[in-house]
Amino acid sequence: MDYQKTLDFLFSQLPAYHRIGKAAYRNDLGNTLALDDYLGHPHRSFRSIHIAGTNGKGSVSHMTASVLMEAGFRTGLYTSPHLTDFRERIKVNGKMITKTYVNSFVARHRKIIDSVKPSFFEMTVAMAFEYFASSAVEVAVIEVGLGGRLDSTNVVTPLVSIITSVGLDHTHLLGGTVREIAHEKAGIVKPGIPVVTACGGEALDVIEKTAGTLSSPLLVAGREFSAGAREAAPGGQRFDYAFSGARDAARPQIILKNLFIPQAPPVQATNAALAVTAALLMRNGTALPDRAIRDGLRGTSIPGRFELLLEKPAVYFDPAHNPAALTALLDMPVIRDFPGGRAAVVHFMADKDIDGMLALIQNQLTRRIFYVTSGTGRSWSPDTATTGKKGLIPVAGARELAAALRALGDDTVVLFTGSFRLYEIAREVAGLLKEKDNGIVSRGDAESAEKG
Repeated sequence: MDYQKTLDFLFSQLPAYHRIGKAAYRNDLGNTLALDDYLGHPHRSFRSIHIAGTNGKGSVSHMTASVLMEAGFRTGLYTSPHLTDFRERIKVNGKMITKTYVNSFVARHRKIIDSVKPSFFEMTVAMAFEYFASSAVEVAVIEVGLGGRLDSTNVVTPLVSIITSVGLDHTHLLGGTVREIAHEKAGIVKPGIPVVTACGGEALDVIEKTAGTLSSPLLVAGREFSAGAREAAPGGQRFDYAFSGARDAARPQIILKNLFIPQAPPVQATNAALAVTAALLMRNGTALPDRAIRDGLRGTSIPGRFELLLEKPAVYFDPAHNPAALTALLDMPVIRDFPGGRAAVVHFMADKDIDGMLALIQNQLTRRIFYVTSGTGRSWSPDTATTGKKGLIPVAGARELAAALRALGDDTVVLFTGSFRLYEIAREVAGLLKEKDNGIVSRGDAESAEKG
């Protein structure tokens, strides 16, 4: 089986949440434990940092991995979903898993796969852990896929657990209240293992109770550590980091001034502070110089998070897929204060708070709102909207969309948002717009001009 046939098998034969939604979600760890036992518990051969949260866990994962690599650790990184290449999910020292290994894993373990019938995510986690073990990874940064308590990644006993934030998302699976969802996220907390979080309110109440029950030290943003004195800088932002140690007399105060991250959204400073705190906690028997923190944060690349794809017209992509993330996104000065028109291109999964997100977008954006109609069976259709669907303009492909955006003029900022699945078409559209700006006219444009 060649690599493409292997991918076809993974995407089409295994139950996948990104394709069929709830039907692919497992409410127990049975398949994961069966695969883990069969593979010989590969996760036991490396240390790990485990990261859950409603928003920000991908960013924190990338930042943490970058810091660890700068410190000289052979570092694994498991994240999801991928943007353009399946292999983005599994990396060692920044390099994607090889196509040969993906092929080999499926071929070597086809019998157990056919027997257990794991979901796409369950099998991918097993592949990642075996790959990390075979690659002699020292530390793996592991992002939770969904929830935490019943997530396939939750077989690890990490050095540090991180819970970035808790909000209303995946309510049909994780619960309809913040407390219920926080309970699922807090399921990654392990006895005696430090927990780092940026949660507050009801979510923090749940996490504090869980940490207390398990005798797990808890460090909270704004309490034991903070990201303060933030200021915009070319290509990102600067901030000061402080670790107070006030609740643990054995820990001295640590202050790192003028840290730089190449991400502009203010929330990314808090995400960076989570990553720094987790890295500092590794000093218990593990050397981690301050230089690694500075260089690691500065060198962190997080594709697809408020990414500028084109400068003129300004085209941004961010996968905000719940009201909390979208509110923060729309409050970015380059979007909120843009003097010209503001347009959006959206695509949503059907299990999201679509009415809430559409209301936010329509309140902030003054020009057109386009909806990409192509997608998976889990994709949302405007026909199912109860509010806010008026004025949505359907588009089926990149060329149609590029032509529509071109007609709006260069004094428009365009925001692609709502789903990771928009990333590929956003990049394609940006490329088409750039070609036009360079005087390259597509065949379709030329034919239209001749007909006109």
